[in-house]
Amino acid sequence: QTLAMKTWRLRLVDRAGQPVSQARALVRYGLSWLWFLPPIALAWWVGADVRLALIWTALWIPLWAMATLLRRDRQFWHDAWAGTRIVSA
Repeated sequence: QTLAMKTWRLRLVDRAGQPVSQARALVRYGLSWLWFLPPIALAWWVGADVRLALIWTALWIPLWAMATLLRRDRQFWHDAWAGTRIVSA
């Protein structure tokens, strides 16, 4: 648990409600980069400058966060794909 998770009394568990293995946590970490990598990769691919990459990232993050509204359980997509959930402790 991170300090923030302890403060807000949150736990990271797998779909069965069990503690997450290190391998699953690593997969979740890799998938969590979807918060930043798509706009940065797009900016690199089109040869955009750093300012444009920052603007695209600033626009992407709220859109990606709102994408959780498409899920019935309101979990982040990287949690769904990694097979994890954040629950109240």
